[in-house]
Amino acid sequence: MKCDITILVDNNAAPGSGLLPEHGFAALIEADGRRLLFDTGQGEALPLNAARLGVDLSDLDALVFSHGHYDHTGGGLAVLSQQTKPLPVFYGSGAFVPDLSPRLHGTGSRGIQYSTEAASGYGAQLRELDKPHRFTDRLLITGPIPRAPGGSTAAPEEQALAIILDEGLVIVSGCAHAGVSETIAYVCEVTGVERVRAFVGGTHIGGYEPGKVERLVREFAAWPVSEWVVGHCTGASGLEAFLAVMPDRTRPLAAGSRFSFGVPLHGS
Repeated sequence: MKCDITILVDNNAAPGSGLLPEHGFAALIEADGRRLLFDTGQGEALPLNAARLGVDLSDLDALVFSHGHYDHTGGGLAVLSQQTKPLPVFYGSGAFVPDLSPRLHGTGSRGIQYSTEAASGYGAQLRELDKPHRFTDRLLITGPIPRAPGGSTAAPEEQALAIILDEGLVIVSGCAHAGVSETIAYVCEVTGVERVRAFVGGTHIGGYEPGKVERLVREFAAWPVSEWVVGHCTGASGLEAFLAVMPDRTRPLAAGSRFSFGVPLHGS
């Protein structure tokens, strides 16, 4: 059985796809018999792109928010409104706490733009996490990723998703506010798996000065990650650094990208 990931929202869209680029992230994860939507972008691009890609969002097993920023949760109510039954929604503890700090892109605050009451009114079964949660033996979300002393304090609720395959982990990240290295280390700790088949998603290095970006990417290169599939807040400068440092291990992602990975562990 394969793990399939379809990128529905990203800052960039695949050339010639007719898809809408949007500052944000959303990915459909199909693995171990489950269909999970990981993040929802700001809300405008998701329904359009899903329709153009032929992706049915009305039959999900769960919605997972990586963290409570508008560009990862904005399409949540629209997704909930499409469901024919109540939908479990998993998020790290504190994600719905109002975040009134300004957005780096556009105007308004960067937190979730609706309440838990509104989400529940659309049929959400809200599941606030303070520890890892397993959907199956081979498919899990981490709950809030611990922060290193002196590290970023942004989005302390951020979690990642992990799929355990024969050749290692597939880690899906919204922004990696906790740090890419910290995210990988925690997923490896939670799963007991040290090899990483792929790291997919945002790395939050796009806004740093060039020297720091290159230094961080060289740090990332030391991890046993076979493939870096990066986009969103990695930014153009971050992607350039990945391609310079790890040209054979880097694949850019965009809305419309589809990735398939491996065979899950024996016994599934």
